[in-house]
Amino acid sequence: MPAIHEPTRLFQAKVRDHVTAAAAILPADATLADAIERLRATRGVAAIVASDGRLLGAFTANDVLEWIERGVKPNDGIAKLTAERRSAISGDRPLLDAVVALRRERLSALPVTDVRGRFLGLVTLTDVLLAGATPAFEIASQLAEASSVASLARIRSAAATTAARMLAEGVPEEQIIATLSDVNAELHRRALDIALADLAADGWGKPPAEFALIVMGSAARRESLIDPDQDNGLVIADHDPASYPAVESYFIALAERLTMTLDRIGFALCKGNVMATNPVWRKSLGEWREQVAIWAQRRQPIHLLNSDVLLDVACVAGDETLVSDLRRHMIAAMRQTPQFVRELYGIEQDHTVALNWFGFLKRETSEYEVEGVINLKMRGTLPLVEGARLLSLMAGIDATSTTGRLAALTEAGALQKDEVETLVDCFRVIVGLILIRQIEDARADRPITDYVVVEKLSARDRTRLKRALREIERFRNELPVRLGV
Repeated sequence: MPAIHEPTRLFQAKVRDHVTAAAAILPADATLADAIERLRATRGVAAIVASDGRLLGAFTANDVLEWIERGVKPNDGIAKLTAERRSAISGDRPLLDAVVALRRERLSALPVTDVRGRFLGLVTLTDVLLAGATPAFEIASQLAEASSVASLARIRSAAATTAARMLAEGVPEEQIIATLSDVNAELHRRALDIALADLAADGWGKPPAEFALIVMGSAARRESLIDPDQDNGLVIADHDPASYPAVESYFIALAERLTMTLDRIGFALCKGNVMATNPVWRKSLGEWREQVAIWAQRRQPIHLLNSDVLLDVACVAGDETLVSDLRRHMIAAMRQTPQFVRELYGIEQDHTVALNWFGFLKRETSEYEVEGVINLKMRGTLPLVEGARLLSLMAGIDATSTTGRLAALTEAGALQKDEVETLVDCFRVIVGLILIRQIEDARADRPITDYVVVEKLSARDRTRLKRALREIERFRNELPVRLGV
């Protein structure tokens, strides 16, 4: 398994990668006496496993005490008693889910199963957490206790504190924004649960079709900064046309509840209306395919802009196969149209870095009328993000993060290793400067923006920034040749 930096391990690793073989595995005919004997050698949880490896149930020492109080005899079988106890966690779930379940149920271990229900072993807190308190563990602990919009909003508002701690600990900048993105994804899942529960309580029942909640833009690339707005949508499984009115009504209502809940948690409504409440971003899989085909064929400015948004897409909840299917179809449709990449580059070619003709930093005035600033997202990271995305589209690369795309382009022979290492370093420099500024904004209770004040940068940071922008400018200047436009 590739090494994962600790702050993102809880959010990206899978439970199956952290399974410990259970010392207390009992057969289907195990008795209460067997359970008592075996628990002495366990970490607090024992499992009943059938001869074919299926997990029949699990129990703890507290369960055994309860059975004794209920009059269960030493020679009585316990398989039926365990069937209703200690539901297992799938090995394919994120490690964070295991931590949340362990803390909520006050357990030291949980049984883990594969997709067929076969027992894999136990996952324990001691197996997955490093010694000492870390930002990731603290966030997981908070998420374990959070169930209301207010508690989720408190976690959302702590993004600046989390980023500041991670910067102080020397965590690479791309790992910091990945962690912030992963926390936001979990908050989206909780918001979806709340919206679904609210709909059920109001008589809407369960969803009439399978679906997936998607995020786009920086959230999908795992590059969210401290105060992102909403960029979301829904992919709904194809269904009987006769049920269209009922299905459409349900998902319109879900989209409205979801976006309102996210707004209350702290994710502002998208000014560009890239949200599930907009029919453009809420469709069945078949409708999504038709829409993508139209975008690729007609290539009007609005189609190109929407395609640019959808190229960065990720599933945060629901049926992931719907999103992977959509993404495969989208990349295939766009690559099959030679003019598409050329015209997509056309709407991005003016996205230059913040350097003037003489190579000096190019200052501007912010939307808040602050002079002498640079929008380091628009005039720093965006030119690199867009270039890496276009090259990855041409090469058929599936990665979505900027650093992931650059690494994949190296493996594909499209970029040289030393160039990619330089660009990754440039990305880190700029993201780091944005994070520092946003942390200062949050502490001063100012609007959080992507602008940095040039005069407040140290001489060293100005030098580093100019170097980073020059390297990205060089990369952008070579794009037309590499793209064949």
